[in-house]
Amino acid sequence: MAGSLQEVRDAKPALLIVDDDALIADLQRLTTDPGVPLWAKQMEIFILEDMNELEAARIMLGGMLASGRLQDPGERRFLKERLDELERRLASERRRD
Repeated sequence: MAGSLQEVRDAKPALLIVDDDALIADLQRLTTDPGVPLWAKQMEIFILEDMNELEAARIMLGGMLASGRLQDPGERRFLKERLDELERRLASERRRD
């Protein structure tokens, strides 16, 4: 028993390698069902933003807002603020180029 505890203590975490394209594809496949919670559908947008794919995130977020599927006013306001921030970041990047 002591040997197995020591093995656990000495174990080094495995390196986690994430294929971004595969992750996005999985999210698209898993979040198309109407019963999927809205936060899960938004994950793709946030991941795209984290990957600095700002234009793709902006398009998806704008589409989500335009779809009329968002019923909660607070959620619409939060996502509209995210969209505004994405547009500011994109405009700033375009000015630098």
